[in-house]
Amino acid sequence: MKWIITLLLAFGICVPTAIWGQTPVANPKKKKDLKDADDPPPIKQEASDMSPSAVSDTSPPALRTNTPKAGGLLPIGLVRNTVEGLKIGSQGYVAVTTVKVDAHRKCWLYPYSLFSAQKGVDKTVLVRRDSVGYHMVVEDDTHKWEAEDFDQGSVKYISVQTITAK
Repeated sequence: MKWIITLLLAFGICVPTAIWGQTPVANPKKKKDLKDADDPPPIKQEASDMSPSAVSDTSPPALRTNTPKAGGLLPIGLVRNTVEGLKIGSQGYVAVTTVKVDAHRKCWLYPYSLFSAQKGVDKTVLVRRDSVGYHMVVEDDTHKWEAEDFDQGSVKYISVQTITAK
């Protein structure tokens, strides 16, 4: 009787392994646990190139990655069409998110926002620069700004000298 139990135990353990040819795997690795070895780690920008996280979508990203998917990113200091780079006597259209309004209704421009020579769907505010400073022309009243205290952080926002609403 003892040999029957031994035979049944041996048969029960050996047969499944022989039939299936595999041993069960305890914890298979999930796809998200596997890292792509071809992607190098992200590279942080210098402090002068970084923008605050609560900035419009027209501002440069705060972090760049050195991957083929992201491509190479030019430092913001080398971009010609930023608001702070607007030459005296020039003008350009910016996004409404470029303009911040403080609690006293004073307008400020985010210096790293991009401008374009032509008015577009996303760039509807005209900004002009002369020897006095920056001037803003609101050509339509479809957007309403929220006047609030905001922290400029390390960014030096540009003060708007005059505002004209058409």
